Amino acid sequence: MALNRAWYNALIDDDGSGLTGSVWDKADIKDLLDSVDAELARLDALRGSTLWTPALVSLGGGTPTYSYRGAVCAINGRLVWYGGRIILTSKGSLAAGALAISGLPYACFAGEQIAPAFSVGYFSGLAYAATTIGGYMDPATTKINLTWINTPGQTAITILDTSHITNTLSMTFGGIYIT
Repeated sequence: MALNRAWYNALIDDDGSGLTGSVWDKADIKDLLDSVDAELARLDALRGSTLWTPALVSLGGGTPTYSYRGAVCAINGRLVWYGGRIILTSKGSLAAGALAISGLPYACFAGEQIAPAFSVGYFSGLAYAATTIGGYMDPATTKINLTWINTPGQTAITILDTSHITNTLSMTFGGIYIT
């Protein structure tokens, strides 16, 4: 959010006679306003929200075809909240390999391992019966590695890969992590 400069644009520079305009030098005021605008932009980045476009990626490469993908992310200090949705119309050229959601605008904390929260509120289009889709972020990355559990009470987590999804995968997800 930049400052409204309508009043500034209406100022007339003093020509040195003291008879016209104001006693202010517009160049000095502009520098001050630019500094304030830069600080406002910095604060917006720390406490703002950002739209981002999530991508389903495979360790093997390739690109799926989407009918929808969109997400939003909010940050306050170092705490990041995000949520989004991905709907495929085709796996496209996604090659075999572990799946992840990439494109988060802020990297996960690079220091000690802190487990970010990630949940999938709705999903369909899996090739196997699954009870839960989950995920985790590695330090200093901007992607969520996807996992799944196929039976209630199962303790082993399986990495979600391209063989586990169909051409019509749909998921709504959200989470929180520290940057």
